[in-house]
Amino acid sequence: MIFDALQDHIQTEQQKICGFDVHVTSITSAEAGALVGLPVGTTWCIETGSFHDLFEISEAGECLREVLVPLLEPFQGETLCVCGIGNVWTVYDRLGPLTASLIPVHTISAAGIPSLFSSLLTLAPGTLGQTNLDTATHISALLQASGASCVLLIDASQAQDVSALSSRIDVSNFGITTALQGTALTKNSLGIPALAVGVPLVTKLACADNPQCSEYVMRTTIQEDVSVAAQIIAYAVLRVAYPTLSKDDALSVLALFGRDVKLPF
Repeated sequence: MIFDALQDHIQTEQQKICGFDVHVTSITSAEAGALVGLPVGTTWCIETGSFHDLFEISEAGECLREVLVPLLEPFQGETLCVCGIGNVWTVYDRLGPLTASLIPVHTISAAGIPSLFSSLLTLAPGTLGQTNLDTATHISALLQASGASCVLLIDASQAQDVSALSSRIDVSNFGITTALQGTALTKNSLGIPALAVGVPLVTKLACADNPQCSEYVMRTTIQEDVSVAAQIIAYAVLRVAYPTLSKDDALSVLALFGRDVKLPF
């Protein structure tokens, strides 16, 4: 009986957006969320298939754009911060910083292209291991100083199984818990509404010779996967933030500014 009552607080829906399957899960109570390992809120899981096999990033980008529009439109005319979480020096953790670097907000603003927001900011604060600053405290201070009304967090996530690696994009309206450090980045910890885009790029598997230890596992195409995922997310953000940019315009921006992005390796 208790289980059945909790199930009433878990709603699932299957959608087809721009040709991609999107699984929507809404949790309305913390007790119900504990059953599926999710907090109260809604997640959208976009099944893109292997990033390595995607024919065009714009197709997946348009799907992500459709998911993000209703989440970001309530902040129209306000300040949005796109925050790339992660360490650019670690191949499976550089998704956030790389995505932020692909969105040339100052150049676009200087060109006079109208935006949905009064101001769009990008931020790549690094990790605790790099800065010796608590990630949530660091980000919340910067958000407060910038006057942001909402933050869109971009981060690599940890897959529950190998099949999900580099083949899915997750969106949530309740923030994230970072995959490696376990830091909660939410409205409570950051002080403003926190949306998130996560991509499963690593998973943990038990070591064959020692069940008590585990190793991070990723696809052999991880470098290309991260690049493709970053371009998809940056494309979607550009299309939401600057409604007058066409699909080709957004792709041109990525092609023009992406070539100047220098990765450590």
